[in-house]
Amino acid sequence: MAAAVLAPFTRAHAREKRRYDDIRRLVMGLARADFRRRYPDATSGPILVLIAAYLEADLQAEGAQVVMTRPNNEGIGPCVTTRAAIINDADADVAVDIHADGGPVGGRGFAVLEPVADGPNDAVIASSASFASILRNSFLDDTGMPVSTYDGIDGLQPRNNLAGLNLTTVPKVLIECGNMQNPTDAAILVSSSFQQQAATAIAQAITTYLTSAT
Repeated sequence: MAAAVLAPFTRAHAREKRRYDDIRRLVMGLARADFRRRYPDATSGPILVLIAAYLEADLQAEGAQVVMTRPNNEGIGPCVTTRAAIINDADADVAVDIHADGGPVGGRGFAVLEPVADGPNDAVIASSASFASILRNSFLDDTGMPVSTYDGIDGLQPRNNLAGLNLTTVPKVLIECGNMQNPTDAAILVSSSFQQQAATAIAQAITTYLTSAT
């Protein structure tokens, strides 16, 4: 599924001051969705844009400065290497790609994908796994979306073939918020209440991860 919102969240000077109040920067990247092709009658592409917007608002309320690498869902790009560079250059403390999967019609649920050591990401495998577990728990508790019935184990899945995870030098995961091919999941994904819940769950996971690391 080619729909992504990348949300690296950085805490300027947090390592020096070790206080959550020092969280200041968030970089988001937004890639074009092909959801419209699969669900022409739904507000498809904007689904992930809206989750990103809700997440941006939630994090700004916590004092974060948010930067979007794409302002909307129009057009294509930037390419994955450029988005990875934006995140890495921002020295993000944690990053999350937000997707909606195009899995089997009979499959349901969300999954958090975590990186496998591939060179550039070697130093952040353990921290990414820690964040993955926190995000899985938060998303399950706050959204009501079940863990995936077809991807991963208990909602977690290591992946070695996703460029965004392979190229990261900061703790990072990818979350498939649901399965667009499944009618039940699709109906939930287009719901404004779910989009807000998803954003809240991701924001809470980021906060929990960052504060527990201090």
